Amino acid sequence: MAVDASGNLYIADSDNHRIRKVDTRGIITTVAGNGTDGYSGDEGPAAQAELRKPLDVALDASDNLYIADYGNHRIRKVGPHSAFANSMTAGDIAFAEDNGLGHIMSSTGRHKTTMDLDTGVVLREFGYDDNNNLVSITDCFGNRITINRDAGGVPVSITSADGIIAALTREHRRSLRVLVP
Repeated sequence: MAVDASGNLYIADSDNHRIRKVDTRGIITTVAGNGTDGYSGDEGPAAQAELRKPLDVALDASDNLYIADYGNHRIRKVGPHSAFANSMTAGDIAFAEDNGLGHIMSSTGRHKTTMDLDTGVVLREFGYDDNNNLVSITDCFGNRITINRDAGGVPVSITSADGIIAALTREHRRSLRVLVP
């Protein structure tokens, strides 16, 4: 469940494949899902889309509604004007944990995003280079850690959000040693 700034309550109606809104007067309306168990409707009116067992919802500060569409293994985003704005790229996989965290993974298995499904806040975003090597981690405050690699893709240093560089050396075949300046 989620409550917006106006006091409206949003509920995942899993068995009916819909998201319901209960306004401050107690009037219930459907904001997403047409009741059909399936997957369709991205980029169109959310109430005409198909959902499959949505488990939870969250709202962000801009009134975007995030839906943990469990049966479709996706996190779906509904804009404030009730249209789906797909928050993932083709082939991405999303899943929700019991603790309220949602994760988006790329089709190659790379962790792209972690978000708080209760608030809609993106907690961490992970960046990768063209060779699928992790090169950055950004937190919800915009702090970014950068992993610098040599031409072979081996990590050589880590740059903190405030610019401190920690050099890395290989001690053994599978271990790194951090050399703090």
